[in-house]
Amino acid sequence: MAISTTAAPAETNLARPHPSWLLIAISLVNMALGAVTAAVGLISLEFVWPESPFTAFCIMITLIGLGTTIGQYLGTFHRSLFGAHLGAFLPSFCLFSLLAVKTVAPLLLSLVGDVSETDFIAESTSFSLYIVIYGLPSFGVNVHWIFKLQAYAKQSDEKQRFAFSLLEILGLCILLAVVIAPASYQAHRNPALYLENVSAADVPLPLPTEAHNVTYQRNRSGVARATYEVTEEALKNWLLDHPPAENIQQQEITAPIQISIPNADQPLQGDYVTVTQGFQATWKMANRYLTLVYDRPSGTAYYEETVIPTVKD
Repeated sequence: MAISTTAAPAETNLARPHPSWLLIAISLVNMALGAVTAAVGLISLEFVWPESPFTAFCIMITLIGLGTTIGQYLGTFHRSLFGAHLGAFLPSFCLFSLLAVKTVAPLLLSLVGDVSETDFIAESTSFSLYIVIYGLPSFGVNVHWIFKLQAYAKQSDEKQRFAFSLLEILGLCILLAVVIAPASYQAHRNPALYLENVSAADVPLPLPTEAHNVTYQRNRSGVARATYEVTEEALKNWLLDHPPAENIQQQEITAPIQISIPNADQPLQGDYVTVTQGFQATWKMANRYLTLVYDRPSGTAYYEETVIPTVKD
């Protein structure tokens, strides 16, 4: 009877790696950070939509935030190498994205007022320190977890399969709802409006009763623009009877004046026309400068609101 001398293959009992409590804690913080970043990106996108040089930037911020939350969850709780890499690198991008929003915010908020450049510079400097203080430990813990997952993948034949429970799917739906809710509230709180060739009574703006062929735009920041046809006499009489008449400064146009006009595409800054003959009236109401330019040859009045930025001490 022949006896085999071939050694039996050694069994490997390599245990699956389990995330440490520190990794779990950092992962939860990063997931919340990603959700906040995505919400900020959507709010910014709603503010500048549809045409703005910042549109692609806001979309990128939203995707970075969602990628951070989902990637960190998959990397930590589903042992996904790809998710772990996202969890290592994207949180720092979230922090830098939020810092970038703080950089761009003064320009955007100048359309609705309440801007403080002095405070902004000081806050941005301190915010950069927070990025380093939190970003380095978060990166280190996630990279350590990546090494453990890579070591396990090299010694194990286990194929990674993603199976999500109903609770996880419900959690994803809740996450998306939380991310979308602030932008949805912002959109419903101050919706954009565009009306063309309507009567004065159809526009949410005080106008002379004689005004006709009115075109009106209110953008998402609440700034209004309008054009309408009216006689010069009717417009000047209306200015005399207007409530802030004592604050109105009126003068003849001696040099070409550019004024913004309504635009159906709702860009942050509208199109412009140049008026060379007529008169200009300006006055202040609350935190806005109101400008009314009358083009005498065409009998057209142009109305524009400009928000006065408030600089805090």
